[in-house]
Amino acid sequence: MSRGHDVVLFASGDSTTSAELVSCVPQALRGLEGSVDPAVSQVMQLEYLAQQLDEFDILHFHTGFAHFPFTARLPVPQVNTLHGPLIGGETRLLLEHFRQLPLVAISQSQMSTLPQANWFGVVYHALPRDLYHKIGRARLNSSHSSVSRMP
Repeated sequence: MSRGHDVVLFASGDSTTSAELVSCVPQALRGLEGSVDPAVSQVMQLEYLAQQLDEFDILHFHTGFAHFPFTARLPVPQVNTLHGPLIGGETRLLLEHFRQLPLVAISQSQMSTLPQANWFGVVYHALPRDLYHKIGRARLNSSHSSVSRMP
């Protein structure tokens, strides 16, 4: 937006953004009491997107894999940021099946777990690069190889 782009964010109604907000659910699901089915908000997001699809030049998803069968068939270019570790053979099979979909990793470590995937690059959650510094090696799990702390 700072570069003059019009951005539409499909998110919860309580989101804070300078983009145009399309509310898929009234409030964020994290922290809600009781039983919450995140699939409902994902389906609503895809429905609202489908209603406005011809208005977009590019789509950027941060919603896991559930949208892949729908968005793989769209005429609009897209990119998919994957959050969290990509472990398990089923993840590998899924990304091989949808190999045409461009992916963005959140770290070099995440990208290295599936190097054959269709990676377009790494975006570090918009955190300043000097916010954390390496303090040593650790064996946390297969997708993390160092520990960092704030300066």
